[in-house]
Amino acid sequence: MGVKLVALITSLMLVSGLAASCSAVRPLLQTETKTVTVTVTAAPPSSAWPSPLSPQTTTRAPSAGMGQEAQDGNLAFTVTEVQGPKSGALAVILTIENLGISAQTYVADYQKLIDAQGREFSVDLHGLEEASAFNSQAIIQTDINPGVKLKAVLAFSVPDDVKPAHVVLRESMHSPGVVVNLS
Repeated sequence: MGVKLVALITSLMLVSGLAASCSAVRPLLQTETKTVTVTVTAAPPSSAWPSPLSPQTTTRAPSAGMGQEAQDGNLAFTVTEVQGPKSGALAVILTIENLGISAQTYVADYQKLIDAQGREFSVDLHGLEEASAFNSQAIIQTDINPGVKLKAVLAFSVPDDVKPAHVVLRESMHSPGVVVNLS
């Protein structure tokens, strides 16, 4: 902002100087010269913004366990069962309830599995899509009306030796999510 202001003032001064040199315009211009000083002060770096060189880690303490309701925004999640890992797949069975006053879109892809090593696994949408042909609980995306509760399955492709620690369940891609401990 300060640099743009200095550039604008400099441009105006140059135009005034050119206009002043034209004999036809000279009587219209004031003979006084005014100096404008602009001071720009840069704020010191804020500790609220992390250094781009520092590692970014977000650790959340589990806020609910298996069978307990955990709320993120207008959606309440209850993990009821974990199946696997078996043959490279792990399934998390849960109920989702809309606590809001209008329809809420649930998207399976916003949900994440974290294992005991801290690795993050995304939902296997291809596996979920195949499962949806045989299981109505394999929901990729749906609108949930207010007060409605439904069952859903989250499918993850994982190594057979994975130890699931928790899932992060989100109402939307921008919400912080809620952590549910799986052990």
